[in-house]
Amino acid sequence: MSTSLLSAFASEEATAYAQDLIHSVLRAARAGTGPTRIHLAFNRFEVTLDTTTNEALIEDVLDATETGELRTSIDELLAAFPLKP
Repeated sequence: MSTSLLSAFASEEATAYAQDLIHSVLRAARAGTGPTRIHLAFNRFEVTLDTTTNEALIEDVLDATETGELRTSIDELLAAFPLKP
């Protein structure tokens, strides 16, 4: 698994809005008040979160090769993309 894609996503999309969005949709899904599969589109990356499998799919829309896609756990995504005050 390439963590460079995860690092690139975290560094390029680390705005307060993006962090809050990811954390709030996950809270809603885990509380049963939102969908369990969520697709989010950011500037360069698209992220699909599946709370039933605890999986996150990160796709670099500028890289259509296999290196432009990363499947990781939601927990690993949150560790790289923490909610900042």
